[in-house]
Amino acid sequence: MKRLLMIGMLAAFALVAHTAEAQDKKKIEELKKGLQALNDFVGVWNGDGKSGPSAPKLSWAENLEWGWKFKGDDVWMVLKIKDGKVFKGGELHYIPGKKNFELVMTDVGDQKRTYEGNIEKEYLTLLSVDASTKETHRLKINVAGDGVRLNMAVDKAKSGSKLFAQQYQIGYGMEGAGLGAKEKKQECVVSGGLGTGSVTYKGVTYPICCSGCRDAFNENPAFYVAQWEAKKGKK
Repeated sequence: MKRLLMIGMLAAFALVAHTAEAQDKKKIEELKKGLQALNDFVGVWNGDGKSGPSAPKLSWAENLEWGWKFKGDDVWMVLKIKDGKVFKGGELHYIPGKKNFELVMTDVGDQKRTYEGNIEKEYLTLLSVDASTKETHRLKINVAGDGVRLNMAVDKAKSGSKLFAQQYQIGYGMEGAGLGAKEKKQECVVSGGLGTGSVTYKGVTYPICCSGCRDAFNENPAFYVAQWEAKKGKK
């Protein structure tokens, strides 16, 4: 009797573990699918920034790296900014329940601001209302120039107003790309983005788009290769 009870308990535990694993994979795929709309942002970009009419005169050069991040059952994108005069970086999450995006940006003074929004007419448009001043802060980000240019506008509207004044404008060029259209390569084996690098598993090379996807692949290569092969088989 005790043996049967133990077998039953082990079977129940295995079922719960299998169900939890399936739920984790489903959540990861849902988050990944939502973020794939921004795959064109992924890469290393060299930018030139300048202040708008509503900010003190300023100009500078900065470097932006945009990539994926995988941890447990969570997936998000990260921004790393070097030599920026406005922001130091940020984390971008897809919120399935709202079907929108949440971006937490850290400014050069180490203050964090949370923006929410969605893609509107090919622009990722995100808003944040200041709790004390009631001013609305806006970020607008888009890719142009056949994928080799990226623009970020930092705007602000006074309390109760829908009229935004530009504070800063940063224009980026993709590192290593010319003025023409971005070269079309294979899709990243992890995220489906533009494969600008590569990883190898069992003697086979696969395209990868960023260091975050490379790390995720190296942690579980068999899983991503299986997904890759299944996707290829459907085409």
